[in-house]
This record gives sequence, structure tokens and C-alpha cells, in this order.
Amino acid sequence: MIKPDFTTSRMIIVVVLGMGGFSYDNLLTVTAQDPNNDNTEIIFSSKNVHNTTTIGDRIVHRGIVSSEEPTFLVPDPGEENQSVDILRHRPDGATYAGTLTFTATKPVEVGFGHRVHLDNLTISQFDSDKLGNLYTRLHINSSEHATPGIISAPTRIMPNYGNSSPYYSASIPFVGSSVFLTTPGEPFIAVYEVVADVLKPQIVLDIDDGTNKSSSIR
Repeated sequence: MIKPDFTTSRMIIVVVLGMGGFSYDNLLTVTAQDPNNDNTEIIFSSKNVHNTTTIGDRIVHRGIVSSEEPTFLVPDPGEENQSVDILRHRPDGATYAGTLTFTATKPVEVGFGHRVHLDNLTISQFDSDKLGNLYTRLHINSSEHATPGIISAPTRIMPNYGNSSPYYSASIPFVGSSVFLTTPGEPFIAVYEVVADVLKPQIVLDIDDGTNKSSSIR
């Protein structure tokens, strides 16, 4: 049982099964408590944030989360990533702009996904010898994800943690279609706070060198 270091008369108890890459012999009972008893909302997943927010809203989350395999992505051969989704791609195509501050149990990379408004055929026509290769991820149909079929290009940043272990911590301003933390396969837990405005982006498509201009816009 996880016990907070404060007391209150207000609590919620849930059972969590198969969290992340961790293995438990018994069920893990999580007791969540509001330290101020001030009607603060407590949620147990951020995957449905798109159902509770709209363009123009501001998201303020404080959370603790364990990693898992991103089953909604098509993996590369031999890929065994562990990740946590802090803000997921939205069906309405909105962009997040804000600040993420976190501390993790492992040296995680910070990721920001960027939705690509082209299809795979168009991307495959880029002249890779001239332009280089664009690393993209395909989001497959999954009950755990709200945006099957989209293509995203991730930004991944490894903070300079220096000699600060066990404090794998950073605070990063960002703009992106999604926000996540990831490792090459090491399970981890992260505590974070994120503030983000939900914004409607203006889409810019200015690809003409190295393609045959038969773009399909998503």
C-alpha cells in the first residue's frame, strides 16, 4: 500500500493492475488523498483529458505515474521502449504550449510529439539522400489511445542530469502535440507537474524540394 505523508478525511481507493513494466505478486492498492480537503479533483489516468478540455482551456496537472510499453505505436525492430504519456495527441488536432517539471527514478528522455499532416506515401517520396530521413511514428488503433492513424514526428531531449542522481529532474518549456517521458526499456516512475494551454494551430505545409508535389494532407 502506498501511504502519503499527510492525513485527511477525504480519500479514494482503487486497484491498479499490471502497471507499466513492473511486476507485483499481489494487487497494488493505491490510496489517493487530498492534503487540503479543498475539493481538488483526483483522477487516475490522463488518457481522457481530451474529453474534459477544449481549445482555449488551460491544463494544470500534478501527478505520479509508472511507465509502460507504448502499444499504440508501431515499434521499430528490437524496440522495447518504456514511456509515460503526460499529454496525449488530441482528436481535435490541438497543440499544447506550457512547461513540464518532473523528477524520475531513471534518466528519462523528454519527448514532444508533433503531428505530421502528410501521409506515409508522401513522406516516402522525400529525397532522403538530399534531405535526410524524417523519423516518424504511426499511431495504430488502440483502446488506450484517441488518435489512431495519425503520423507524428517526435522531439526527444536528454536533459543534462550531471551528477545529481537520484534526482533525475528537469523543467522544460514546450510546444507540441503530445508530451511524454521515455527510456530504451527501463521501467520507471515519474512525479511531474505540467501547465499547458490548449491551442488551435495554423497548419503550414511548405514541402516542395525532393518530392513530386503529390502531397496528401491529413
